[in-house]
Amino acid sequence: MRHEFPLPFESLRSIRGGKQRSYVIGAMFTAAYAHKAERLAASCERFELPYVIHEVPAVHSSISHRGTDDLAYTKETSFATCSPNTESPSSTWMPIASSYRGPI
Repeated sequence: MRHEFPLPFESLRSIRGGKQRSYVIGAMFTAAYAHKAERLAASCERFELPYVIHEVPAVHSSISHRGTDDLAYTKETSFATCSPNTESPSSTWMPIASSYRGPI
């Protein structure tokens, strides 16, 4: 079976914000991790980092051992859906349990 990339991606909701830049921070989470998604969004806001965080029904098994085999919920598909309206943005995928503390 041949698939076109990116695969259809079901986002139950998206949390977006931060200052527009040439890159975007991307992440996805399930309902059980909603509090961590809010924490990551607040952290990005604090440092004016652009972000797109998608709530999804499941994540791929390459992300969690309890995940799905559905390739639509891989990190790669998440990258492709972070900022489809921006010309060639750079994306950084963040584990949803992460937060920013400041510049290195």
